[in-house]
Amino acid sequence: ESDNLVAEVIIIDTNGQKVTSNYQITIQPGALVVKGSVAGSGGSGGSGGSGGSGDSGDSDDSDDSDGSGGGALDTSGNISGGGINADNQDKSVVIRLKSDKTGSVYLRLMSFGSYTGQQWLTVAPYSYTLQNKYAYTYLSGIAMGNAGYESSLIEIESQMSQYFIPYFPDLADHNYVIQDNDVSYTGDGSSSYSLYYYQYEGNGSDLKGNLGEYTDEEALYRIFVHEKYLYVDSETKAYMDTIIAQLGFDIDDPDIIQKVATYIRNAATYNLEYPTELDAADNIVIAFLDQYQEGICQHYASAATLLYRAIGIPARYTVGFAGNTTANQWTDVTANMAHAWVEVYIDGVGWIPVEVTGGGPGGGSDSGSGSSSGSGTNYTVRPSDLYMKYNGITTLTPTNEIRGIADLIAKGYTYDVVIAGSQRVPGISESWIESFVLYDAQGTDVTDQFNISFGTGKLQVYLQELDVKTGSASKIYDGTALTAPSYDLQGTLLAGHHIETMECTGTLLNVGKITNTFRLVILDESGNDVTDVYKINKTYGTLEVSPISIYVEANSKTESYYDGINLSDSGYELMGDLAEGDTITVKISGLQTQIGRCDNAIESITVKNAAGKDVTANYKITYKNGVLTITPPN
Repeated sequence: ESDNLVAEVIIIDTNGQKVTSNYQITIQPGALVVKGSVAGSGGSGGSGGSGGSGDSGDSDDSDDSDGSGGGALDTSGNISGGGINADNQDKSVVIRLKSDKTGSVYLRLMSFGSYTGQQWLTVAPYSYTLQNKYAYTYLSGIAMGNAGYESSLIEIESQMSQYFIPYFPDLADHNYVIQDNDVSYTGDGSSSYSLYYYQYEGNGSDLKGNLGEYTDEEALYRIFVHEKYLYVDSETKAYMDTIIAQLGFDIDDPDIIQKVATYIRNAATYNLEYPTELDAADNIVIAFLDQYQEGICQHYASAATLLYRAIGIPARYTVGFAGNTTANQWTDVTANMAHAWVEVYIDGVGWIPVEVTGGGPGGGSDSGSGSSSGSGTNYTVRPSDLYMKYNGITTLTPTNEIRGIADLIAKGYTYDVVIAGSQRVPGISESWIESFVLYDAQGTDVTDQFNISFGTGKLQVYLQELDVKTGSASKIYDGTALTAPSYDLQGTLLAGHHIETMECTGTLLNVGKITNTFRLVILDESGNDVTDVYKINKTYGTLEVSPISIYVEANSKTESYYDGINLSDSGYELMGDLAEGDTITVKISGLQTQIGRCDNAIESITVKNAAGKDVTANYKITYKNGVLTITPPN
């Protein structure tokens, strides 16, 4: 349950003038309550497989989808593995596809709005349609058709009660339910249907200027999208801002969509058996990126959605299935191909899907589109890291265990690999891949269908183990860097060895949360660096800076009317202390030119540090407008 708050009330008179301040307005919040069983409970097969009738738990403004019949895809928006049940291992067939083209297909079900820390909330759809029947999700397809792309015909047979539409539907009518909702798709999924769609592998930049008669409609929809799909809660925003600053992400970079997708794919390890403690975190996305660094598609897609938003790119978390088609042949989509991905909004074009899962089920293409063909799919394969305690006899050699294609292995893919490298004496060396062949579930060599690069693994033969745990610290932002130099080191050094350097290297100036890393150097009696003969088991603490709270109230002012008066007041009162060296700029735009009242409105508040850098994000700012009043003459 949460409050349904009134954000703003505006009253306009018959002349179009804002007269809100002439009214005494009392605001009473409503309540939003979601009731229901745990997502996906009830019935065998759960929320993503066959069988099962779990309550979807959707809020009142979403489409009813109780999951009855044929194992419905759970649309609760949970990020945990119990949410859409994506990346499960159930291989029962849920959808069959037949297209006149070969390629990857993303079958969209619905998208979500706000993030709570543990799940995504449903969102009210846009109130208008194109030609009074087409949802605004058709905009991208319209741009593709006008840009000269050729549409394809796809037939869909669903074993589920829900209705799935591939990206990007054409306006051409066919025997399917035309969608009038830009959030979720609805229709009778119990019978087969077909439609025309576009296969597209770009990031939308080549489609700008191709909406033709729908250009004005897109401009209005864009305003709605920016209001709905840029929100990030303060805790997550602060964390994402640290990533943006560290990596230099810039919304004006033409490759920003690709760079964010690449970063998220490489930020963690795809692991179907990730630690379930992750899903109990207060903020799953932060825990996923900062602490656990492994998970499945829901975690990747959630993190990317919020990072795009923090940069200023409208984005939304989306669920459905990721499948493949072979031209003019029926292909199966199984329950374990349930998937979560990101849609980003390209101004002047519309929604474009982006695959961000590490080696994701739908592709992982750097093109920015989730609809890429196999040839556009990038994987980095490397040997697993191996450790062995020195015994003077055994040589540590690589196994055939690799990392980087866990999603393909889960789908039945196999591989042949030859890995070279060895380590016999204490120390660290690398292992590397000399040859690699990838086979699909039918045993066919599909290596050439993917862009595969190779990384190295680590081979370490060690003499002793040490456990290092760094300290944690937190504070409210004050303009100075936060550190936690304390640490705990357990274990015994070998004779003649001593610690030359042991220092915690984590430092955090702005609001956010980071890992408290460390640097350890161990020398022998001759001054040689022998750190590599120790296996260092690391437990990192965290550094967290919280925002400082301030309150700004614009001045109120009253004057008696006389000809030509323009009443304004740029003054304000600041309550709360700024960090040392920070300065605040408050822009106030109130102006009253006739008898009556108006808000002395605060238009913007900016805080900069002594170096002139904008540090407004380090403040939790609340404010109140003043009132400008011109009274009749005495």
